[in-house]
Amino acid sequence: MEQQIGYCTTSDGVRIAYATYGNDEAPPLLHLPEVPGQEAIWESPWGRAFFQEIARYRRLITLDPRGGGGSQRDAARSRPELLVIDVAAVVDHLRLDRFELFAGGPVCCMQAVMYVGARPERVSKLVLFTPTV
Repeated sequence: MEQQIGYCTTSDGVRIAYATYGNDEAPPLLHLPEVPGQEAIWESPWGRAFFQEIARYRRLITLDPRGGGGSQRDAARSRPELLVIDVAAVVDHLRLDRFELFAGGPVCCMQAVMYVGARPERVSKLVLFTPTV
């Protein structure tokens, strides 16, 4: 299995990097990692093993939020609600009607809850991993 990198543009004009793994026909799972840099995660032994295991059963999608990783670096990300716009751009670009959402870490968990609050009809399941420190 290989990582497939793609890009899309948000409603406010920011370029977002995302990656897909696994079978495109499997149920989609969007993963919001605490640390941006999906390519670096993929290159690490633990990251690759983690992504490969999830992608055995799901179409795994990860994204680098604005200002980090492969996404537009000069885009300010001072407001947590901006990730809602980033997620919306990726799921709209990939034409995902419904998907499962998995977030890791306090900041991403808060942003995942914000996304579900804004678009509850899109998320079939929400998994929060370490929502507090």
